[in-house]
Amino acid sequence: MSKHKPVKSKCTESNEEIQDKLHNQIVEMNEHHETLAEYINSYNQQHFQLEEREKKLEELAKAIEKQIELVKRAEVSIEKKEKQCEEEEEELEKLLQELSMYESRNNILAKPTELEMQIQEREQKLVNRRSMLEEKRLELLRREEKAKKESESIRKAKEEYQSQLDELKTSMEKKDSVARLRAQLIIKEKEVEALGEACQQEQLELAKLAEEVQISSQKLTQDKENLEKCKKQLEEEEKDLKLQWDHYNSLQESLTIEENTLKEAKEKAEKEHESLLEQIKDLKDKIQKAELEEEELEAEEKLLRDREIEAELQSEELWAKEELFKKEEEMLKKQEETLRKKLQEAEQKDLGLRMRREFEGELEMRLQGLLMSEDIWHKKNWEELRIIQDCMEKLDEKPEVVHKTQKNQKNK
Repeated sequence: MSKHKPVKSKCTESNEEIQDKLHNQIVEMNEHHETLAEYINSYNQQHFQLEEREKKLEELAKAIEKQIELVKRAEVSIEKKEKQCEEEEEELEKLLQELSMYESRNNILAKPTELEMQIQEREQKLVNRRSMLEEKRLELLRREEKAKKESESIRKAKEEYQSQLDELKTSMEKKDSVARLRAQLIIKEKEVEALGEACQQEQLELAKLAEEVQISSQKLTQDKENLEKCKKQLEEEEKDLKLQWDHYNSLQESLTIEENTLKEAKEKAEKEHESLLEQIKDLKDKIQKAELEEEELEAEEKLLRDREIEAELQSEELWAKEELFKKEEEMLKKQEETLRKKLQEAEQKDLGLRMRREFEGELEMRLQGLLMSEDIWHKKNWEELRIIQDCMEKLDEKPEVVHKTQKNQKNK
């Protein structure tokens, strides 16, 4: 018996060392699993942040496209207004040509032939027509003032719209105000178009009145007796026509001013369009940066895979050590007295292993949740998480083998 005692002490020391090593390796594996879980959480957070950035970039691109459409619509409306101004100028030139023809015809009048009563009646008609023309002229002036007010309101609305665009560049929370301004601009453009149509109708009425004046002048050519009176009336009419001519000149000046303002607005719209193109370029640069960040995340995923391979190698080492442990079980059968003491320690360790199994079960549940989220957001990461799950299953199988060996020792 004295000869066998040192052998037992050596075996106990070797078993304790093996168990300590196994315990240390289990602790290291637990720490490794914790680090893997932290890496997975950080990867999920970065992936979620990238998705939020992509959504923001898409919203910015949509807002910029809407702004470009608004600018294009404003350019189309400006071109329509320019065409209307050109048409009005052509109509004014036609009216001036007709007036010049009327003046040339009135200069070649003959002596009157009819009675003075008819001349007086025609004079009254001319006076009435002059009053009608003056009333129409006043109405035109009023409508011109209204049109100027409307143009000023449109200009103010454009300035407000430009300020709203500047605010949209800093924050995308004021879409309702932009929609209201767009509606106001559309309504005011329709009002301006209606005013233009009314001006055209009034110009047609003026043309009709001019034709009537020509007819009356042709009738007055027959009144040779009261030629001097007719000449005076014609001089007065010429004065009125000069006043009208001055008025039309003022209208032309106002139209030129409006054309200049429209050109300036067009230049501003072109500048805004260029600024929007620059913003689109900036957005493209940001998208490229996001792609680079995704590549960095892929590199981190590769590092995680390498660490998983290291974990597999460590598990293989554990398998080899377990085989050594099985070989040493034959030596442990001869040492029943020492095993009884160590069985108590094994029972305590069995409790620790059960606690570890529960903790690993929680980790498996978390990993399953991560797998579900990754399967929804990114299908490529599913295989990587499956590899992690396989590693966890292998780690689960290894402590079960240790537990079975301990139970066999107890039974023996």
